[in-house]
Amino acid sequence: MRISRVASVLMALALLAAPAALLARSIYLNGVDITHVKDQTFRNTTVHIDKNGNVHIDAPGYKVRVVDEEPESAVAPAATDGGANPALSMRIFMTTRPSPAAQYDLVVSVGGVQRKVIKADDPQVIMEVSAWFARGENKVTIKAVKNLEGGRKSIAEKDSVGLIIGAGREEEAVVKIHNVFVDFRVNASQIASRTESYTVNAI
Repeated sequence: MRISRVASVLMALALLAAPAALLARSIYLNGVDITHVKDQTFRNTTVHIDKNGNVHIDAPGYKVRVVDEEPESAVAPAATDGGANPALSMRIFMTTRPSPAAQYDLVVSVGGVQRKVIKADDPQVIMEVSAWFARGENKVTIKAVKNLEGGRKSIAEKDSVGLIIGAGREEEAVVKIHNVFVDFRVNASQIASRTESYTVNAI
């Protein structure tokens, strides 16, 4: 997801209907010139038109890069590795309870974008993922894929993998989740892949 110097014309923002914007010399997204980008919509933004007619868009939930090759697309949500999101009043965290014996890899997607793959042998994950979410409703999909490389290790239900996503806070390096949005579990007695979808209302 990138912006190229050879990208087509400008995105269709409603602001361009305003006379001042029609005279704009350049349009910037988070300080990056996107004058030649078109057909893009940005949510939760602040727009400023300076005295020279340039339009400055502040969109904390987006990251922009300028590259020299042809673009795949114009703008991507920030930080696939998670992190904070100033556009939200809440903080959203993800934590896992691993069990290598369960032999399930977990694939986490938000808004149709794959965000993280957690392998069966990975240690516990505790991370802020607010940057994955836009304000409002977000579709979260968790897919569990059985990884039987090396043979089956267990068939016991007690060998279970858990993944939780929820709103919370961090106190003295300890994450406390007080509102659970996603509670996903699979165990070693299962062998089929499993996919669950959830709706998270981020505010």
